Amino acid sequence: LQHIINRISEEKSITSARVVEIVSEAKISYQDLLPFATFNHPLVESYGRAKVYEGDNFGVYVMSWNSGDFTAIHSHGHTQWGTVLFFGNTNHRIYVVKDKTVKLIDDQTLRAGSLLPVRQGFIHAMGNLSKEQFQTFHIYGADNFSSPTNDDSKVYQLEHERIRITSGPAFLNIDDDY
Repeated sequence: LQHIINRISEEKSITSARVVEIVSEAKISYQDLLPFATFNHPLVESYGRAKVYEGDNFGVYVMSWNSGDFTAIHSHGHTQWGTVLFFGNTNHRIYVVKDKTVKLIDDQTLRAGSLLPVRQGFIHAMGNLSKEQFQTFHIYGADNFSSPTNDDSKVYQLEHERIRITSGPAFLNIDDDY
């Protein structure tokens, strides 16, 4: 993991495609993520979340997913580039927001080993619909914003007809403590 952090830090300007290359070349294993496992997370937090690294313009996180864990629909704030590496079959939904309407445009299962580029303005939700626990590896960054790049992330709480602003976590039942 340190190798990935070093490689990204060396880049003067980077894209999601380049981050995907760096992560792919590193050949991270599931065992590499186990020290960051948070499967015993409180139910109210929707999924486990561990910060691995937070630098000047990017952060690295490991998420832990029990069966049934799911994020809220969310954006990634100031994030301009990044990737997610999946270590389990993950339900992934992509949305667009137009005229105060949130619309689902893609709903698929991303297979273990998949790498998903993260781009500016990305709005999605993801979770574990399987019976097995797994983890995911996340990098979020921006070339013209200082850390944390997830500041001002939007969490779309459709059931309450509101949008919450947070600094990272996209919990389903986000409360005022976040």
